[in-house]
Amino acid sequence: CGNMNTETEQPSSKPSNSEDDSTASNEETEPVTEAPQTTQKPITTTKAVPSSRVEYISERTVQYNKQDNIYEVIFALLDNEKNYVTDSSGIARIIITDIKGEVLYSKDIEFSKKDFTSWTSKLREGSSYGVWLRIPHDDVKGASSSSGTLSLTVFSDSYGFDESNLSISNLPQKDASINLPNTPIVITDRSYSHTSYVSINEITYDAEYNYDGEMTLILNLVISLDGKEGEENEADYAMIGYKLTDDEGFVAESGTIYTKELRVGEKTKEEERVYRLDPSKTYTLTLEDPK
Repeated sequence: CGNMNTETEQPSSKPSNSEDDSTASNEETEPVTEAPQTTQKPITTTKAVPSSRVEYISERTVQYNKQDNIYEVIFALLDNEKNYVTDSSGIARIIITDIKGEVLYSKDIEFSKKDFTSWTSKLREGSSYGVWLRIPHDDVKGASSSSGTLSLTVFSDSYGFDESNLSISNLPQKDASINLPNTPIVITDRSYSHTSYVSINEITYDAEYNYDGEMTLILNLVISLDGKEGEENEADYAMIGYKLTDDEGFVAESGTIYTKELRVGEKTKEEERVYRLDPSKTYTLTLEDPK
């Protein structure tokens, strides 16, 4: 709107790999910018400027729209007097990577007049006007981290702007690859002054991906106490040993799962968390008598 005090960047002669300090929204429920107006009202201080007059790019943003399950990539084009350009065409080169640098999405998206719209922002007064692009969440590959980087390069035959790197959140999670043993599995727990026999009747797992690219594995087990030498009615916990071996044959983690106190014939659900695993590897779970 007229002369703005927003941070802008002038076009380079051709797109390059330089970075700028554009920021992005990581909010799910309250995005930085509200949805574009379906019935657009003219912005009196915005001039219709041809593409050849584009001099600046500003307000680069990426946000996740939870309701529609899409990412929204937004930017404004300005003329030499910092007025919003309302009609232009070009290409937005968008590359999304996770924290390990794996490319999850890469596409040149063409934009034109139909992609221009107005919106309001909590970061500045008045309305903004520019390009509003949408990327379906399902088009992005599974990531090794919940957040990553979206690189945006905007160019056409008559202008080009350097690549900018924006933080992006709510990345889809890569499917964990865990080989589980067949159930039921009978474990003998010889501890202290008694021997207990437990069965693992069901094993499932979930995975959480951390911002640093590591995975937390959540094991869910259904366990029953089948028998116990000594006092049958005495409640006691049982122990189950576990081991995770990676696809190269190395032991990645091992430990002991402790059940709640059980009597013979009772069963319980137990959860065991295994931290700092590499989501790019395949693991094999082994359950065994505790040492």
